[in-house]
Amino acid sequence: MGLVRGARGGKHWAQIVQLGPLDEWVQHELPPIDVLMVWHAYTLNPSWYAEDCLRLPIAATLRALNDNLLTAIVAVGDIGSYKASETRKISWAEMAGTPFDPLDAAAQTAYHDVDCPQCFVRISVPYITSDGTGYAQHKFAFTCPACGFAISKESLAVLKFARNVAVNPYDPAEGKKSPYGIYLAGTLRTLTNPKDEATALITTRIIHRKADFTRPPAATKEQWVKAIVKQTERSMLKVLATLNATMKSNQRRVRRMLSAYTDDRPFSIDLVGAVIRQCSFVDKMHLFGWTEPGYFDDKEDEAVLIHAITRYHAFLDLMSSSVTSFFVPTLDIDLAWHTHQMMAETYQNNCAQYCKRYIDHDDKVEENHLATSFDITCRAWEVHTILNRL
Repeated sequence: MGLVRGARGGKHWAQIVQLGPLDEWVQHELPPIDVLMVWHAYTLNPSWYAEDCLRLPIAATLRALNDNLLTAIVAVGDIGSYKASETRKISWAEMAGTPFDPLDAAAQTAYHDVDCPQCFVRISVPYITSDGTGYAQHKFAFTCPACGFAISKESLAVLKFARNVAVNPYDPAEGKKSPYGIYLAGTLRTLTNPKDEATALITTRIIHRKADFTRPPAATKEQWVKAIVKQTERSMLKVLATLNATMKSNQRRVRRMLSAYTDDRPFSIDLVGAVIRQCSFVDKMHLFGWTEPGYFDDKEDEAVLIHAITRYHAFLDLMSSSVTSFFVPTLDIDLAWHTHQMMAETYQNNCAQYCKRYIDHDDKVEENHLATSFDITCRAWEVHTILNRL
């Protein structure tokens, strides 16, 4: 529940956060720890994060912040003992409508507003219910009191997709009004181009030509959205089947695009799930003792980090040598990689300059794929090491 609130608070914060000198920024703009956790997990999905910062109006300021997350955390020190000023707590409460303290906020955050995918009436659904069907729970289900429709995360995702499809990509002003931006998720960014608007526009035109997504004659935007939702039967599987039939040569792009449509929230990834996935990594760092304040103050221990950075450089070299291979880093390399990703646009620029492409970080790999890829990485690493010695 606290992470859901963190994602919600992160959305509000991203819309109003201001730029400024680091010391003033930490004092006046640093969000609560749950929002920091969400922001951190977001940056560890660098391709989605970078595209969202360009595509979504509400994420535009995040791009300008660049590496503020990393530098702010360094400036704060032990985030667990960080105490916000009373002025900061008051300003946050006024902006977000909830207390600065995550636990207090979770206790007061009871409902989430959604639009019914059938009648489009705005309703409030509970975050938590005793039978596990709240918005923040895995079995979310809610019956619309206005029309009786059984609302699910999938039907909300279809509505989000329909509204994104119905945005005119040739009208920037319209895109600024839409929380989903001008372009469909997963269509704006390529391995070598951070803002491939030509490809994004072509994809949109192809989708608009498909009967299920074509704008009905004389239809308003709302009528168009309703038509898409009805034609797809509020099913993402139906959307997938339709797009696969329409874009037969680009089914991989279709899968990536639709992976961004899982609920009603504007961001392209499930931020709550992203935070949870980071828990395993943090636990491993904790077991090593690396999360203890002052652990690396000793020169011998600091050498571990220097060695990790050196190995990370070699890992990037390995990644740049093969576009198609999926390589898995060791924990020390992954720590350096995470730190680099937290530099946001600096990470993207470094990838373009030194690797000649943008390198993504996938934190959702299945265990069997992970094991196979780790074996491949070990063999490739050995070959890479031998060649560098010649």
